[in-house]
Amino acid sequence: MAIAYLGRKGQITIPKDARRAFDLHERDGLLVTVEGDRIVLRPVRRKRSLPGFKGVFSGRLPFQGHDAEREEMEKGVAEEVQAKGGRRRGGA
Repeated sequence: MAIAYLGRKGQITIPKDARRAFDLHERDGLLVTVEGDRIVLRPVRRKRSLPGFKGVFSGRLPFQGHDAEREEMEKGVAEEVQAKGGRRRGGA
């Protein structure tokens, strides 16, 4: 385990052993997420074949059509506006 220190511009240097373990090189992307009390870095692989996407969206519901999607969005916006006690701009 190694410690990476935060620089003046918010930059860190990934330790060499970690870069080697994940085959990381200059300009490679890292996905940064916050999970509870942790900052998690995950390599973003640029080259991905179509079969490589299998299962990526497996948790999603099937597309119900544009009208259903629009209704769901408008319902969510209306609930948010109501929760904040405000009115929608440009209309009723």
